[in-house]
Amino acid sequence: FFSGHMSDEIVKVLGNTLIRHTDDSTEVCNSHTVLANKVVGLYFSASWCPPCKQFTPKLKTFYETIKKRGVEFEIIFVSSDQNETKFTEYYKTMPWLALPFDDIRKQKLNGLFGVAGIPTLIL
Repeated sequence: FFSGHMSDEIVKVLGNTLIRHTDDSTEVCNSHTVLANKVVGLYFSASWCPPCKQFTPKLKTFYETIKKRGVEFEIIFVSSDQNETKFTEYYKTMPWLALPFDDIRKQKLNGLFGVAGIPTLIL
């Protein structure tokens, strides 16, 4: 569970950079800055996974609702997609942060949190 002032601990696991998409590009974000004092969820998912494609819109609605209420909350997408095009298409449907497609931290996070199937949301 990563929350409140735990951002330094989650940054140690996640590293210093994450990505966020905009309408026409992807920007690199500093993990310390974007996760400071927030509850952080890790969302393990993939575009080829039917249960993921059903859950993602529900999670998006929850995320947008809780952000409108002013809750300090962030989600980080950890993809299991097998190619960058599918990752990019799927990620564009999400309003939150992500690890880059080819990032080696994904395997470490899968092992650290015992992710055996997707979708998985870790809070």
